[in-house]
Amino acid sequence: MKEEKVRLSEYCSAAGCGCKISSDVLGSILFSGKQKDQSKKVYVDNSNFDDAAAIEINENELLLSTTDFFTPIVDDAFEFGRIAAANSVSDIFAMGGYPVLALSLLGWPLSKLSADIASEVIQGAETLCSTIDLSISGGHSIESPEPFFGLSVNGLVEKNRLKKNRGALPGDKIFLTKPLGAGILATAVKKKIIETSDYQNLLKSLTRVNSIGRVLSKFSKVHCMTDVTGFGLCGHLIEVCRGSNMTANILFDQIPVMSNLQNYISAGSVPGGTNKNRRSFSNYVQKQDIHIDEILYDPQTNGGILLFCSPDLELEVSRILEDENLHYNVIGEVLPASECFVKVI
Repeated sequence: MKEEKVRLSEYCSAAGCGCKISSDVLGSILFSGKQKDQSKKVYVDNSNFDDAAAIEINENELLLSTTDFFTPIVDDAFEFGRIAAANSVSDIFAMGGYPVLALSLLGWPLSKLSADIASEVIQGAETLCSTIDLSISGGHSIESPEPFFGLSVNGLVEKNRLKKNRGALPGDKIFLTKPLGAGILATAVKKKIIETSDYQNLLKSLTRVNSIGRVLSKFSKVHCMTDVTGFGLCGHLIEVCRGSNMTANILFDQIPVMSNLQNYISAGSVPGGTNKNRRSFSNYVQKQDIHIDEILYDPQTNGGILLFCSPDLELEVSRILEDENLHYNVIGEVLPASECFVKVI
């Protein structure tokens, strides 16, 4: 009898970036009694939830450093490794840099899952990293009750190309370079109800590295960038608007989404991370329709880049994204600060 293939999603309680600690709880953990880093060499710390830390290494360059790991978002070990690696390196690109060194972080329940399956995860990550000329040069592993994997990544960026998740200006156009819905579809994977074509589209999105961030960082009129991950679209918009003292005016119908989301939502395929995000961010969001929450707060894994640029750069940015065959759209614009950080119409 043929041995049944192991389904990694059955060994974890939450999938992908949906397993992140909620934003409000994370803030209480990180900033309770925290003293601000006074080192002049530290350009970016964690005070504004940027995608990576940045430290000066010479008069022209900064070292970027980030880490990200999570539980399996798909069942296939090799694909899980590819997704986790793509998610980790995308943080470097979201700040305008390029990765130069990666270390792996592995937690594995050896009493439940064989070491051979863990090896497949590593192979998937190495395969993904080889496509951007990056080597995984070491790492650390532990035994854990649930499997998890990710990378610690260092990168480089010129000071004049560094992009933070603040600095948006009134009138800026807001781009999103990937469709939303990864959390919903990942839950459909766990529930065993996802259609093959939707699963393939999900994989395509989850394993696409956000290297476009490096390309766009050359424009000074790209005022800020960040990638959309576990806090969902609204969570990451709020981070930018809070740091910029602005409000994002979002056109819901312009948000790119993955196929058949409503069918999966109706079938109960909504991740637990959605409710965590709603609790953390709903007080800062103004909208009319509560039925769009499942998309606005859907936790993404390796989601697209949120890009804020001057209106006179809109056509150039659109051309670049089209040339890269990205499923993007202009989802709104930046307004002066108002009573909320995000308005959805």
